[in-house]
Amino acid sequence: MAPTVYTIAALLDALCDAVDAARVAAAGDSRWLNGIDSGYSWLLEQDSISFDVERHELTFTSESGNEYKANGICGCTAFQKGNPCRHRSAARLVRRALETQPFTRIYAAFTAPSDAAYYALSTEEQALYWECYNEMRAQSDAEYNARRDARSAEIAREQAAQRIARAVAVAAELYA
Repeated sequence: MAPTVYTIAALLDALCDAVDAARVAAAGDSRWLNGIDSGYSWLLEQDSISFDVERHELTFTSESGNEYKANGICGCTAFQKGNPCRHRSAARLVRRALETQPFTRIYAAFTAPSDAAYYALSTEEQALYWECYNEMRAQSDAEYNARRDARSAEIAREQAAQRIARAVAVAAELYA
């Protein structure tokens, strides 16, 4: 399966929870804490990311224009030097965010720039996607109907006020 593009905005709440959990797990290890913070900061600089849910793999392009993939390994310079790299950390944070938040993947599918996010969902998640979609649609339809009804009532009040004004004007002419 091809990587799925997710917007960072769709993942933000789940990423915050993943960062908190990762920082607790890495307590006392400054190298990993720095890696977590660096990965999270890097994610926040992105508008969207490309992530393969099956391989737990983040695909990114470096500042130099090279494309890399990060999961347990990474092709970046930091990893080659044996340091925790921000890309591996970011990949792990995204993986945890998608695993731990039940609606994150579904919300991400709603906001994804392509259909790939939808097809990355399991059958159960696809069913929940449509349930959420239909609920949102019904809610927006209800809101539309309420606005339409309110506008209709407003128009009716304006028309009644105009009729009363005309009747008063006619009465004033008759009795003048």
